[in-house]
Amino acid sequence: MGYSGHTSGENVVIVVTLFTVIAVLCCILRLWTRLRISRQAGIDDALAAVAACLNILVNACMCMQVRYGMGRHMDSLTPNELVHSLIWFYVSIPAYMGSLGIIKLSIVYQCLRVFGHIDWFRKASIFMIVLLAIFTTCSIFISLFLCRPVNHFWYPKRPGKCLNKLAIWFFIAIFSIITDIVTAILPVTVVRSLQLPRRQRILLSCVFALGGIVCVISLIRFHALYAIAKSTDPSYDNPLAALWATMEINIGLIACSLPVLKGLVGRCFPKMFATFGSGIGSGGGADGSYELRGRSLQTIGSARAFRSKSQGGASLLGKKYGVMVTAIEAEGEEMESHRDEKRLMPPTNGIQVTTTMEQKEEAKRKSTISRAPTRPSDSGEELVPCPMPAHAV
Repeated sequence: MGYSGHTSGENVVIVVTLFTVIAVLCCILRLWTRLRISRQAGIDDALAAVAACLNILVNACMCMQVRYGMGRHMDSLTPNELVHSLIWFYVSIPAYMGSLGIIKLSIVYQCLRVFGHIDWFRKASIFMIVLLAIFTTCSIFISLFLCRPVNHFWYPKRPGKCLNKLAIWFFIAIFSIITDIVTAILPVTVVRSLQLPRRQRILLSCVFALGGIVCVISLIRFHALYAIAKSTDPSYDNPLAALWATMEINIGLIACSLPVLKGLVGRCFPKMFATFGSGIGSGGGADGSYELRGRSLQTIGSARAFRSKSQGGASLLGKKYGVMVTAIEAEGEEMESHRDEKRLMPPTNGIQVTTTMEQKEEAKRKSTISRAPTRPSDSGEELVPCPMPAHAV
């Protein structure tokens, strides 16, 4: 396959079916992770579910177009096949635009849940959400009422008129590419501030690379769309453009679901993240927490972010957007956590941590810090009092 040219309808069906199954499976696992593990589903998850349903509709339309002649020469199609092919093409256009726009909205909402406590990022994300919502709504509306009457789209010889379809589709494609690029690079500045071990940087880079792949596919699809505009046999040349369109949606859906699946993988394969480093100051643990310029940050797939409760000297960041981001700073020491279950208790002169994890404390001051004796909690776990009073940042 190339940027333009021809591929058979059978190839379209095979590729479309394969990637649709993978994308929908990723979305189902994402919803399972949020509903059963973290138990904190949000707007981004609902949007991803809607996008997955529209994705299934788009790919079903592609298969129906193949059934009614996509990939065959125009002069070999019967009038009935041509009409049905155009009907399914008409249905696929608003479904495609809606799915792609909603996927980008889901990605922005994901990032907002994690980095929403950063003022400039929150403002930029809200601007992108409004822009994408308006653009997606207008694109769907224009696609539905492109012709008057509507059936003039698949009965072009009947009385009626249509807007300049190619001009509108080119404008929408260009604007979509721009929003793809902005959506992909929006969180990069913040992510660069995360202190991650090498292996996690590689994994995170792969996730962002998927977003870059979506941008590349959008450019390839635009090239294929331009080739069809010049074609004298569009039914024969259309399969590649249709294939790239479905790939764009499926890869986008996979890209927006993978970060959430870290919580599921960490639950099923806890040792996989055990070698990545853990806790504050050494990258993310299996629960998905990272350090951002000295603060503990809960990531998209974090289960601890939804279970953590802060009292006393801890502060909650980003709670407004559905994620409790707890930042704790103790004077004169650094704490490293090695497991993902902890609970903050209201102390008398500091923060007491009920924990099942090993905890290392490195004193920054040379003076010896006396430790209070530990006592068992009601749950049978050990209470480790913080030697220095803690304060919220």
